[in-house]
Amino acid sequence: MKIKYIFLLLIVSIAGILFYTNPSKPVVDNFIKQKFISVFNDKVSQEISQSNDPKLRLLANLGKNLLPLAGDQWINEKIDSRIRNKNYYLLTVIELNYRDQWNPIGIGIFNRVFLFPKVEEEINNFDFKEEFNKLLH
Repeated sequence: MKIKYIFLLLIVSIAGILFYTNPSKPVVDNFIKQKFISVFNDKVSQEISQSNDPKLRLLANLGKNLLPLAGDQWINEKIDSRIRNKNYYLLTVIELNYRDQWNPIGIGIFNRVFLFPKVEEEINNFDFKEEFNKLLH
C-alpha cells in the first residue's frame, strides 16, 4: 500500500518538474535563431578558409558580421512563418513547415531544446552559399 503512494508521489513530482521547466516560445525561438547563426558562421568560416577570391572573403566576412545585426528581422520572420511550438504542458514539440506540411524536428523539455539527430545533420548540410546566390539572382 505504501509503495503505491510513494509511486504516485514520484509521478506527481516528475510531472510538476516537467511542467515547471517546460521551455517557453521565446526560449525555443532563441535556440533556433542561435543555432542558425552558429551554423551560418561555421559555414562562412569554412568557405573563407577554402577560397582565395578576395571578393568572396569580403562578402563572407561582411555577412558573418552583419547577420546578427541586420538579419534579426529576416531570421525572426523565417522562424515565425516556418516553425511552431506545440505546448503539451509537460513538454513542447517543435515543428517545421516543410512543403506545406508540419513535421516534428525536436522537443523542448527541462527548459532546454533538443533537435532530432536527422535534423542536426540536415542543418549542417545546408548550403548557405547556394541560398545566398539564389537571393542575389
